[in-house]
Amino acid sequence: MMTDHNARPLVLIVDDQPDNVMRLAEALKQEEYLLRFALDGQEALRMVAAMEVDLILLDVVMPEMDGHTVCRLLKADPRTRDIPILFVTAKRGVEDETLALELGAVDFISKPFTASVVRARVRTQMNMLRARARLVEAEKQTALGQLVTGVAHEINTPAGIGITSASELEERTRRFATLVRGDGISEDELWEYLASTERLARLIHDSLERVSDLVCRFKSLAVGQPGESARAFAIRACLKSAVSLLCHDPDRARLSVTIACPASVSMHGYPGVLSRIVIHLLHYSRTHSFRPDQVGAVLIEVTEAGERIDITYRDDGPGMPEDACRCIFDPFHTLWLDHGRYGFGMHIVFNLVTRVLGGTITCDSTPGNGVLFRIQLPRRGPAVADAS
Repeated sequence: MMTDHNARPLVLIVDDQPDNVMRLAEALKQEEYLLRFALDGQEALRMVAAMEVDLILLDVVMPEMDGHTVCRLLKADPRTRDIPILFVTAKRGVEDETLALELGAVDFISKPFTASVVRARVRTQMNMLRARARLVEAEKQTALGQLVTGVAHEINTPAGIGITSASELEERTRRFATLVRGDGISEDELWEYLASTERLARLIHDSLERVSDLVCRFKSLAVGQPGESARAFAIRACLKSAVSLLCHDPDRARLSVTIACPASVSMHGYPGVLSRIVIHLLHYSRTHSFRPDQVGAVLIEVTEAGERIDITYRDDGPGMPEDACRCIFDPFHTLWLDHGRYGFGMHIVFNLVTRVLGGTITCDSTPGNGVLFRIQLPRRGPAVADAS
């Protein structure tokens, strides 16, 4: 949260006792915060889903849904897990403090509380949020600079070949025209000119086609519109459809894909986006894990964990070094520089998983042990229109 560290942070106060709510609000009224209030856990969850909350003061002992349950649900959702939570509680035992920290709370305020303590604890967390926001912004600027450098580097080679070829074609045509206007040309000179023209035209065409392909891939990095409405769908059917859509290119490795997913498992989101993720992963295995004359094995397993869907993707290829695994989601990472393949696909996968479906993805691999991708998705994804 707090993408704009100059904006007024929003603090949500959650307590079933109105007197406590008013006392906490009174303690913070001199600070530059926007204050919102909830009198039970369910109302707090609805408010967090409807607005961008920067920090939560959360009572522990509440009827129906206590603070521990609220915290557990917020931390399980990728959209809200980074919101700092300060428990407000009369429980002061070591076990209580340990449980609070294990659930993901950043701090706690003991009841009865004083206004100065409340202000100090909240101010500390807000300073940390602002520092984090500045760090994220600096990282974004660094990433943007790297992306611009990468774009220039990748496009420069085919563009340079196209310009050089066009210049040579222009020069050859000028010399050919001079010969035609002078003493004429021989048949050998005519055929030589036609052959060189065809060769240079092909170079220009291939270079421009390569530039066009790069531009399309760069556009994909932004992850635009999903082109579909979010809806409930069966995951197994979606995965089977994605596997069937994979082209069986005879120049690339064939894959034997096993899907271990109960037919009843479903989620709410964008089935087309999940299909694209799986296709990218399969393409990665075919391109990087196996030779064209090999038949690779891929296992896709899906399990349910409450309101979360866990998907593991594993192939039995040669794996990769740890340093390559760490940077696999970087936009220009590739294991096949000498093959002219650009590492955009896995960065697109990362954006689709995290920005569109609201989940997480990690990669584990060591030489000789294949590659393993772990994807965690909320059963009900964020209602965004951000993915292409």
